[in-house]
Amino acid sequence: MIGSGKALFGQMLANALGYPHLELNAIVASMAKCSLKEMHALRGADAYARYVVRAVDRIIAQEESCIIASPAELVCNELAFSTLRGNSVVV
Repeated sequence: MIGSGKALFGQMLANALGYPHLELNAIVASMAKCSLKEMHALRGADAYARYVVRAVDRIIAQEESCIIASPAELVCNELAFSTLRGNSVVV
């Protein structure tokens, strides 16, 4: 679904609802204190998956309502995806 307008639509929806628009990968990179490319190269995919779970947990704990832009591979991370589905509406 590259180029289908997901990011634009997410930002528009957040603006319309008055919710923050959060980029999950940006939160993961901030928590890891490195770029996603560096994380994958230095720490591997398992580390990235663990950071995604922590980021989802952090968002749920800190935000009452928000729009989350998530990477497509989130559905492959069972723990993060089930946590997100259990605490939000996933589109």
